[in-house]
Amino acid sequence: MTIKDFLKTNDWFTDNQKQITGDASSRNYTRLKKDNQTRILMDSSKDKESLFRFIQVGKHLESLGMSVPHIFAEDPKNGYLLLEDFGDETFEKCLEKIERGKDLYSLAIETLITLHKIPQGKVVPQDFRRYDSQKMLGDLELFVEMFMKNKAEEVKDTFRRLWLQVLEKAHCVPESMLLRDCHVGNMMYLEKREGINKCGIIDFQDAYLGPITYDLVSLLEDARREIPSTLQHEMKKKYLEAFPKLDKSRFEQSYAILAGLRHARVLGAFRRLKVEMNKASYEERFLSHVRNLFNQALSHAVMKELKKFHEQHNL
Repeated sequence: MTIKDFLKTNDWFTDNQKQITGDASSRNYTRLKKDNQTRILMDSSKDKESLFRFIQVGKHLESLGMSVPHIFAEDPKNGYLLLEDFGDETFEKCLEKIERGKDLYSLAIETLITLHKIPQGKVVPQDFRRYDSQKMLGDLELFVEMFMKNKAEEVKDTFRRLWLQVLEKAHCVPESMLLRDCHVGNMMYLEKREGINKCGIIDFQDAYLGPITYDLVSLLEDARREIPSTLQHEMKKKYLEAFPKLDKSRFEQSYAILAGLRHARVLGAFRRLKVEMNKASYEERFLSHVRNLFNQALSHAVMKELKKFHEQHNL
């Protein structure tokens, strides 16, 4: 079935179509207008595997009462979805109005609080994949590939062993669904809705079950945006106040470890974009910022041996 056939079958074929900016994936998005209504056509024909996960996670989040794009029609075999249109007002765009910064981050934190308060047995579909220590370690292979290509195998093995030791300690906090790419570019401001439903969530197909701290790191230590430390502290305090039984020292330990993990992955991704795809702009614009965040994570006591290793090997 072609895209045209898909749209005709679902009574949404129209000549009023406009390509819209998508994410960094192979998916394409088109805004359709018809009879004073709009829909978003997602073309994931080049990445059907992630489409199955998008459908699964999206329908589950919607059943939990979260604001995700409603799926009006689907053709997973060919890779097409007809989605609710959340508009263009990402939190990132709204943050251009500086006075709204605190309110938007507060709304994002309240959304995560709501998600994390859902009992673990309900917050993810049955038999949902887990972001465990081995999967985390696997995500660090990009850093190994980009920054340790010329290192001896025993050095690489030491890197993996030291990281695995700390990654296992990141699971000292409760688990919930991780959106995994939880940042202001993937949140839509839905002004006409109420409460946390003003926060529209998109790009969640990489979701896992894992430590609650991961999405907080993703949100508050954004690789593409410098967030004032005062705002970070205030938002972490807001989150912790919602979970008074949560051990703060364990929370900070897990937070630091997963910050180190995420920033190492981002450094590897930026280097790959530069080396393999001739896209140096990300590294040129954000390298210093992400390096600072990475070094900050390594400064936590739980990362002591890793910090020495990274300094010794100039990583």
